[in-house]
Amino acid sequence: MLSLPRILLPVDFSGRSAGAATYARGLAARFDSEVLAVHVVDLRIFGFLAFLGQEDADSAAPPESEALAGQALDRFIEQHLGGVRSRRAVLFGDPARQIVRCSEREKSSLIVLPTHGYGPFRQNLLGSVVSKVLHDAACPVWTGVHMENHAVAEPLKIGRILCACPLDDQGIPVLSWAGQLAEAFAARLSIAHALPAPAVENPEFFDGKWREYIAAQVRRDLEGVRRAAGVEAEILVREGEIDDVVAATAKQVEADLVVIGRGAASGFAGRLRTFSYAIIRRSPCPVISV
Repeated sequence: MLSLPRILLPVDFSGRSAGAATYARGLAARFDSEVLAVHVVDLRIFGFLAFLGQEDADSAAPPESEALAGQALDRFIEQHLGGVRSRRAVLFGDPARQIVRCSEREKSSLIVLPTHGYGPFRQNLLGSVVSKVLHDAACPVWTGVHMENHAVAEPLKIGRILCACPLDDQGIPVLSWAGQLAEAFAARLSIAHALPAPAVENPEFFDGKWREYIAAQVRRDLEGVRRAAGVEAEILVREGEIDDVVAATAKQVEADLVVIGRGAASGFAGRLRTFSYAIIRRSPCPVISV
């Protein structure tokens, strides 16, 4: 059974943070989780980090910044996290690095993080923060581009989950995680898989029967992954680019949530697969990257 004892909620006080808090509160109520609301005072605003090491960040911060941020977090928690166990922390330094370090230190089960927010560097900085957290965080990350616009039911309801399932070794744990979440919400689970279009000089040789054969083989492989993960799910195979297929399928099945994998934490690519951020940007609903 899925357990989420500790949820990390980075807060920048934007509308997107408020939207993320709605999901964090709903998940905390469902799983009896504690929510840790974290605000990172980005010292690049004050020009410190260009000259100081990360370990010097706390001492370099303006004396009043922690108190002001703490007061703002208290108001945010009172407004957006009522009814669930919560606490807060004010950190200093590079936002992405501090969020990842905090998640490791707190042994977070999940990070709930909107893709953009408001700040002195606008989307360039905050998009980079999300990308870095997705790349480096060891725990699952719940994110989405329209969190503040989604009407979230109270209590949180998830009726349809779409899992973008690869055929490699990562497919089984990702699908198993999605299945446990679906079980917790009594949600219907579907598997989406993108079948690449034939990249050949003469695509006409790949006629309908040949493509049907390939699709059938992929379905058989996905059925093996599904059985190994121990879940019940319909299998939807579409031809096209991965982000196109996932976005279109999520709209088709009216998914409330998309679950994707980020790969192993090794090698140059780290945990962020090349397609993950594209899926998140285009998904019509929030995305959990596992």
